[in-house]
Amino acid sequence: MKWILLLTGVLAGETFAQLASATLSGTVVDPSQAAAPAVTITAEDENTGFTRTTRTGLEGTYVMGELPPGAYTVTARKEGFVTMTEQHIALEVSQDRKSTRLNSS
Repeated sequence: MKWILLLTGVLAGETFAQLASATLSGTVVDPSQAAAPAVTITAEDENTGFTRTTRTGLEGTYVMGELPPGAYTVTARKEGFVTMTEQHIALEVSQDRKSTRLNSS
């Protein structure tokens, strides 16, 4: 079975309408460090159940904007690969978080 690695970064800020939001972005790579395109990325707020889903592009990157602040579980899924999950990713206003590594369990 193949493995994928999910790298996430967090940028948070306030929109012009004074509404607090955050942006979650990252890159997904396979074991050889090659970009993993078409991986489904889901972010779920651990307290409210709010979810946002996107897919990685050709370079394995993704961006999810306008997320409400909170603690999120991020999941990366692709057929033929092991599903990877990272819990307790804190998205806060004015936060600049570099990257987090998801390792296999």
